[in-house]
Amino acid sequence: MRKLAISGLVVVAAVAAVAISVATSQAKWHILSETAINTQKLCRDGLTYTWASGQTDVQPPAPRPVGQPRWVGPIDLLIQSGPSTLPQDESDWENQPMEGGNVFTAGYAPVKNPTTSPASWYPYSHAGTVPFRTPLTPGSDVVRIDTQPNGNDATELYLPVNSCYLFGPIDVAPGDPTNTVDLAPGAKVTVGLLSTPTFNATHVAVSSVLFGVTGTEAAPTASTQTDLNHDGRKDLRLTFSTGQTGIDGTTTLAMLSATDPSTRTTFYESGSVTPING
Repeated sequence: MRKLAISGLVVVAAVAAVAISVATSQAKWHILSETAINTQKLCRDGLTYTWASGQTDVQPPAPRPVGQPRWVGPIDLLIQSGPSTLPQDESDWENQPMEGGNVFTAGYAPVKNPTTSPASWYPYSHAGTVPFRTPLTPGSDVVRIDTQPNGNDATELYLPVNSCYLFGPIDVAPGDPTNTVDLAPGAKVTVGLLSTPTFNATHVAVSSVLFGVTGTEAAPTASTQTDLNHDGRKDLRLTFSTGQTGIDGTTTLAMLSATDPSTRTTFYESGSVTPING
């Protein structure tokens, strides 16, 4: 089976191979032979998950048994994106874009999957977050989650993208429904990073923010905290020099990147733009 890889990382694995058969539960647990992944929150901009290994019907002891390894892995978890019309077959996903990934070890930390009968326990587990490099479109996009615990054989599943945000959406030119960006010399563009019930945009360090055609161009020249969309939550209002963003008369979509204060990972959000005076 094809070996996917994250650039710059060489994965040497130490866990037994698992089969590809996939059964999906109602509680976001996805069973992959004796391995499981709980996609706690799969949104348009990222995924939070728990990966677990060593399936057993018997509850493991809370302390690690003497002689048992402290951890298993490393585990190679990779996420691709593709259209919902694409067949769920590895060969059809050969050249689909990579949205993100993690390489991790799973320590001794028993977790329970109550959705199986009888309930399944997994003595080794790992919780993680994978921000997506390009925010996806619910209904149109699906993700392929590929875990490779032994470096060769893989377990995989295909899941639809939900309409939620793991981090926070952006609003280019808040209050302007056309998201106008003035390209005149010396012009500025305002971008709002919006808070949600689970994400506080005001906790994001302004120094970590970049905005432009790829989300890697312009740093903010000013920022304030204010409720931009009148939902009772303070948002982060950021100002950028348009000339530094790379936006031109052909640009229709711009991206903002920032560091999530809770996971310390870089996330990306996108928003449509309408350039004028270009």
